[in-house]
Amino acid sequence: MTTKTAVEVLVDPAAEAKAKTIETETQAAVERTWCREHPRVDPITVHAVKGDDGYRITVDEVAYLCVVINPREVAIARVRPEDHQLLEAPHPVSIPPIPVPPPPPTPLAIALDYQKRCADALDPFRRQVNLWQTHVDPRRSDPLADLRTQYPGTVPSPFPGERDRINRDGLLVLARIIEEVSHYARTVPAAERAHRQLVQDTTAAITAARASLVVPVLPSILSAGEPGVQVARSDEERALDAAEGMVGKLRDALVVLAPIIQALVAASRTFLRAALLTLREGWCAIVRLRIAIAVETLHPLRVFQAERQATRAVEDVAQHLGQDLTVPEIAWPVDPWESPTLT
Repeated sequence: MTTKTAVEVLVDPAAEAKAKTIETETQAAVERTWCREHPRVDPITVHAVKGDDGYRITVDEVAYLCVVINPREVAIARVRPEDHQLLEAPHPVSIPPIPVPPPPPTPLAIALDYQKRCADALDPFRRQVNLWQTHVDPRRSDPLADLRTQYPGTVPSPFPGERDRINRDGLLVLARIIEEVSHYARTVPAAERAHRQLVQDTTAAITAARASLVVPVLPSILSAGEPGVQVARSDEERALDAAEGMVGKLRDALVVLAPIIQALVAASRTFLRAALLTLREGWCAIVRLRIAIAVETLHPLRVFQAERQATRAVEDVAQHLGQDLTVPEIAWPVDPWESPTLT
């Protein structure tokens, strides 16, 4: 027969485990209580350390002493981090209850959530495809010619004899259309794939919700006396019927819009190239018009009247005095953008 030592007799594993559990729960209660007083601090960063006089919590070099008064309250006070001297009188704070996690959603709730997602996705998806199609028409045989006609860089003046006018606003509209079409070409096909997966997930959720329902097989009171057996339907079943109707709408919309999206993807490549070329041609036309205006502004300088009058005045004086007063002449180059020289 073996004899137990004094240490072995005093150590009780069950009591030790219970004491650790109590200590863990107390520490968690202190941390929850302190967080109630400081809701802006992330609870993950709060750690209570047990000391001789209570629990200490340090956040951003600010220390607090927390003492459990009773099972319902904790006294909290600020202390100096160096020697833990009180900086304020402790004030009691009630211990908040342990947060209870929400129960997992029921199969019916999951199915109805999918129904809402289908309803939220249907109309925006149809509008995106419609807006995409208003800019890109797959039936256009020559989109470049159409865009050149709609968005020229310069337009004729409404007044006869006037110079063409700059169509800067029209080119800005074309630039925004290019951005929109690029956005639709990138996002709409991806949304179509996501919506197809949404239809599959919603259908599976509805099937699981129906399997979880217990349907009472009872005759309907309102149909008593009618031929056949009318089974009473619950509110849950009617809700799932509505969910099936919504997912059916989204499925049918995908069937109708799929070939349209494919045609728009193919046509957008040609449209974007033509639109970008039209945009650049338009800006070049604007620059050419501005250069022509600047050249016309420079030409009168070749026959500047004041300069001609001054030259004749000097020549008259030279002839009157009989002196040879030679002055340099201005030599105008053929290119108006080159500087004139004196000869």
